[in-house]
Amino acid sequence: MELTTQYAGLVERIEKKQASEQEIEQFLSKAEQEFQKEQQKLLSFNHPLEAYYYEYYVSREAFKEVPVNMGMLYRTLAGMQLEGRKMRKAETSYNLAYRWNPTDLDTMYALIELNKKDEDLDRVYSLTEKCYPFCCTRADLAHYYRNLGFYYLESYEPMTAVALYEYSNLFYPTKQAENELAYLKKAMGEKYEALDVEKMQQILAENEIPLQAARETVGIAYQVGVAALQEGQEGLGVDCLMMVYDVTRDEEVKALLQNSKVL
Repeated sequence: MELTTQYAGLVERIEKKQASEQEIEQFLSKAEQEFQKEQQKLLSFNHPLEAYYYEYYVSREAFKEVPVNMGMLYRTLAGMQLEGRKMRKAETSYNLAYRWNPTDLDTMYALIELNKKDEDLDRVYSLTEKCYPFCCTRADLAHYYRNLGFYYLESYEPMTAVALYEYSNLFYPTKQAENELAYLKKAMGEKYEALDVEKMQQILAENEIPLQAARETVGIAYQVGVAALQEGQEGLGVDCLMMVYDVTRDEEVKALLQNSKVL
């Protein structure tokens, strides 16, 4: 059976939660052997925008995108391995997912959580910084700030952690951030200080932490979105521009989305 046909069937089984860990492993092994025949760099992406981010932020080296989302499959396999408490196998699978797609935030988030458990703060920080260029929604920016909050909390810089958790909630409030803030408030006692936005931004700036999504990231999403609309790819265009509008609330972008009858 052709690899892409097998892949389509496997994805359907995964979506229905019918695929087994062994089934995914066997398919990935076969796919890896098949793709080894290729001479150039091979990658897989979740979204067309990721290819543009890869070229801008990761490498200008020529690559070929395979017709199988290998990164997603390895990430799915890793999740199953985590459920089975196969921690090291899961870490290997996440690293393979990252190899196939170095722009995938879900894979990086999972690796960060594993490194939190291993108390590897340097790795937590390094991976968190690698996430930042690919954050183009308020939810992802909030996730970035929460992970930095963990790093600074564990590095015994509680006020920086407070600023980061509170700043994350400005973008996308979460129970996790609230729980961490409650813990900090109890642990710091009278030293705890509620911060206004100006003070949060001051603390972040002092630590050279960006205050918003990267201009280049937003610009790429905007350009890809506008080009897609002009080429009649409305789904892709709207998807990209919705990300841009989410983090900018730009009136020009809003008008483009309204013309597409989205807003």
